[in-house]
Amino acid sequence: MKVLIVGAGAVGQTYGFHLLRGGAQVSFYVRPRRVAELQGGVVVHPLSLGRAPQRLEGFTLVSDAAQVAAAGPFDVVILTVPSDALRGDWSVALLEAAGPDATVVALQPGPDDQAWIAGQVGAARVVAGVIALLAWPAPLPGVDRAPGVAWWRPPFGKLPLSGAPARVDPLVQALRRGGMPAKRVADAGAAGAAASAVMMPFIAALESVGWELARLPEPEPHRLALGAAREIRALVAPEASTLPLWLLGRKGLLRIGVWLARRVMPMDLQAYLKLHFTKVGAQTRYMLGRYVHLAQAAGRPTAHTQGLLDALAAVDAKSQPAG
Repeated sequence: MKVLIVGAGAVGQTYGFHLLRGGAQVSFYVRPRRVAELQGGVVVHPLSLGRAPQRLEGFTLVSDAAQVAAAGPFDVVILTVPSDALRGDWSVALLEAAGPDATVVALQPGPDDQAWIAGQVGAARVVAGVIALLAWPAPLPGVDRAPGVAWWRPPFGKLPLSGAPARVDPLVQALRRGGMPAKRVADAGAAGAAASAVMMPFIAALESVGWELARLPEPEPHRLALGAAREIRALVAPEASTLPLWLLGRKGLLRIGVWLARRVMPMDLQAYLKLHFTKVGAQTRYMLGRYVHLAQAAGRPTAHTQGLLDALAAVDAKSQPAG
């Protein structure tokens, strides 16, 4: 199996590590400035496996459509770039260069990202996935760990993938051989939409209070986050379970959940959230903006989601240099 991973950030390297271990030939598509950084391999910290640091190596690097075409054709293309960076001439050219029948794995959480990808390559070639793990550039502040990438997968969790069995099953098998539990499900896209509908408002609210988890249950950020989650869920995942919203709506349970998470996870949760979601902050704003646009087009309420966008705009304004 020849796999092209678009993006060699924390998530891309995590998928690449497991696919290489599973016997796949892996190429990373990266910007030219990152080629020298990645040549020769990088250090990875597979915390889920409870192992010592290892090296991710044995991959090839490509940085433009011509190099992709020369290295292909590929059996699988995995898109790990954020939603706000997905669309553009570069991605259209890349998908064309990868090969006329490559399976395209869409991991983006945006409400219409997979539809856009399907419009480029045809729905039959698209496999939807959810990033059911945490991955980040190591080390986090205050951690004595070699620079590289670390990841953690919740116990018993499996990476869900959906699409035509002939396209999903070989990928699932390769990931499993490489030590990453994965499974074919009926509709990973719907599951991802439901999860993002709840997660993104609370991430935005957390950013609005300076990434301090202890402040998330405060009246204003909690009101905006819960209200936006309800607005977005009704828009993109009306059939999803209401249990997450019920749990997050109870401030006491939210505090307990945060307390437990910070003690169970093998990293500083607050530091991870700040690092990761600051890096993809443009995606947070892009997604909230898309939710507002789609809700307005459907005649649905947007007051809380727009309120979060306004709160993030205030954060951005404060971060701008004076004068």
